[in-house]
Amino acid sequence: MALKMVWLTLGVVRLLWCLTPQTGYIHPDEFFQSPEVMAGDILNLKTFRTWEFNTNYPSRSVLFPLVTSGFSFTVLKTLHNSNLFGSIVNSYSLLVVPRFFMTCLSFLIDYVIYRLSRLWGANPWNALVLLSSSHVMLVFYTRTFSNVIEGALFALLLLLVAMDVKPATVTQHHRAQKKRNHKHLIGIVLISGFFNRPTFIGFALVPMLTWLSRDQGGKFRFNLKTIMLNSFGILSSMIATSFIFILTDAVYYGLLFFNSDWALTDENAIYKFIVKISQHLVITPVNLIMYNLDPKSLVAHGSHPWFTHLTVNSLMLFGVLHFSAVVTSIQMVTGKFAHKAGSQKQQWENKLAAQFPAVSPFTGYIVLVYFVPLFILSVFSHQEARYISPLIIPLVILTAPKYELVRWKVVVVMFNVFGSVLFGCLHQGGLIPCLSYLEKTLHSNTPIVDQHKHNLVFYHTYMPPRYLLNIRKDQDSVRIIDLGGAEVSVLHKTVSELLDDVSFKHIGSDQDMNIYIVAPGTVQEVVKNSGLSLQTIASFFPHLSMEDPPDLSSLLSKAGLDQLNLYIFEVHATPKNSEF
Repeated sequence: MALKMVWLTLGVVRLLWCLTPQTGYIHPDEFFQSPEVMAGDILNLKTFRTWEFNTNYPSRSVLFPLVTSGFSFTVLKTLHNSNLFGSIVNSYSLLVVPRFFMTCLSFLIDYVIYRLSRLWGANPWNALVLLSSSHVMLVFYTRTFSNVIEGALFALLLLLVAMDVKPATVTQHHRAQKKRNHKHLIGIVLISGFFNRPTFIGFALVPMLTWLSRDQGGKFRFNLKTIMLNSFGILSSMIATSFIFILTDAVYYGLLFFNSDWALTDENAIYKFIVKISQHLVITPVNLIMYNLDPKSLVAHGSHPWFTHLTVNSLMLFGVLHFSAVVTSIQMVTGKFAHKAGSQKQQWENKLAAQFPAVSPFTGYIVLVYFVPLFILSVFSHQEARYISPLIIPLVILTAPKYELVRWKVVVVMFNVFGSVLFGCLHQGGLIPCLSYLEKTLHSNTPIVDQHKHNLVFYHTYMPPRYLLNIRKDQDSVRIIDLGGAEVSVLHKTVSELLDDVSFKHIGSDQDMNIYIVAPGTVQEVVKNSGLSLQTIASFFPHLSMEDPPDLSSLLSKAGLDQLNLYIFEVHATPKNSEF
């Protein structure tokens, strides 16, 4: 009963912290792979479309962004047009509504964990408490990442496979019947996961090989004949699901709209029409795979050592749970060769087994479900921590028995509190409040807004999601310039060109252009010494930039804490003398 209350409390915390909202900014993909695009399409807001949504070479399927952020913004737009709640489209609702949708989706994983724990012989409430207390669920899975959808589909696939390959306590006929009942759902989930993120293949490998290797009697037969027969069983649902994704993408990216007047007079019109359509259809995940295989792409997005997932990222996301999985896998391997061990080695193995007991008869399978995707994703040189976040699902079941240990609870709680604060509050934590401040300022009636031009220059921050400024596409009064991590000379040149703009030459007594620079505290001295005349307008705490980390030696002083601020500087018309 106590564990149930803990899980319920943590579930409420997950929902409330989503609505607060969280200010931490984990990665630009949170915004630019879903809500940024959908806000432009549905709410007609000024946005920035990344390379993945280029109509000439589309590399992201649009179906899931439409279902998640698209549906959220449609509801928001409907409520706004109804005038029942006034003007509710603002930076807060634009941020929170899509996140709330994804947070609700994350509870599907809780349900799957409960079902899988019962099927695999683990304590479901231990597993649920481990899951819901993880900063992966509290932070990462309350965001609009495609990894959240990947995690939910991975969980569903594990559940469907587990129900079809249940232990022999069930009759063969009943097993075969259930398998036939779930094969189409498995095909749908498999293709949906692939179109959402091609990396889903790595997560699906072990459960799918397990499912495909079972004959109609439920016995494990790893041979080509059995695998082929089972593959044909899910082929129809895979083809139908693929058609839906391909057609949706083709319509969205405008690939089906071509001149077809010739079809009215050509006697081979039907054949040519089919050929024409096939030439305009595109499989977006294949485009994404081809893009990532290009060495030039690695230069643009960065590459990491092959062991990053296995060491840094897994420990960053899962902490001691990953260490426990490693120990369990070692125990499993040593157990396989126990009959060859000498007396001394046997004593060591027994001691290890007593210290780290096995989870259930399914331990070996769960270990493979965890480590095989980890090794597969480690083959690719671009490795970000969130890529392996779906592995929290098998991991909490694998490590659930150890949660009974008091020392485990202390370590797990401390680790997840640290991770939640780091990623949910500190990391780039000033940028979202800054955009909210700017949105309110730009839509207020104060004199500072009653001007013609507003130039917002972002320097040494993550990409600012434009849609949070709530600016319509037909409004040209606001321009956003993202300089990323450029040198200060680039900042000076950019601002100087804005100051020399033609519109600036016609200034009378009232300034008709505002220029603002948004920069973290760790580079504020560089910005102030750049030769520009600046005035600090606002600051936002906390803001931790790992690309420009603070000086730890002075962090506890007042000046040191200023490094954890994000500042808005106003640029005056007359710059100081500069040596640039």
